[in-house]
Amino acid sequence: LMWNGGDGQFDDNEQLESLYTPGSGDIAAGHATLTLELFSDASCPGPYQDSFTLNIVQKPTVNAGPDTTLCEQVPHVIPATTATAYDSLIWKSNGTGSWSDQHSTEASYTPSADDMETGQVTLTLEAYKENCSMVADERIVTLFRAPQVQTEADTLICSDETYLTNPAQADYYSSLMWNGGDGQFDDNEQLESLYTPGSGDIAAGHATLTLELFSDASCP
Repeated sequence: LMWNGGDGQFDDNEQLESLYTPGSGDIAAGHATLTLELFSDASCPGPYQDSFTLNIVQKPTVNAGPDTTLCEQVPHVIPATTATAYDSLIWKSNGTGSWSDQHSTEASYTPSADDMETGQVTLTLEAYKENCSMVADERIVTLFRAPQVQTEADTLICSDETYLTNPAQADYYSSLMWNGGDGQFDDNEQLESLYTPGSGDIAAGHATLTLELFSDASCP
């Protein structure tokens, strides 16, 4: 016997049960006609053959987009997402947040408080099509809290004194900077920094000192 047809490959076209891998032409056409031909030892007239059509559906493709960062507990509209040749889609996560348009490439995910505490969530896009296995892709979203800052209350020093900064709150930052006045900080990138007033500060009778916090994420 011999199997033939299509532009794919049989693992052994001389066996009754043979594994056929469709070729690119088969997939593009959406089908392949496979023919089984039998041969006899006797001088029997032929051909002895039969054919059937193997219908082929295009396998879905998905791309969940690149890994990214998110600042604060706000909806994350998932960019750069693509999916083709699917019957249905669904987004899933390993977190406990909430979804909007969960069955769309234009979905958005809002992290939960637990997600923020964990600091990371994996979002997975799954595509389904009849007669095909499920395909999936994932993206990792790293979560940051927005920096929180509160400086100390207004205070008073003598003109010949220095002042050691001591902010009431400074959280969720990667770096910081003190600025203001015309004096000098001994290290303006440390929370506790020794400030020596400048001549302009002393003449004015005050200096406004500002603490700025910066985040690793794209926090506004």
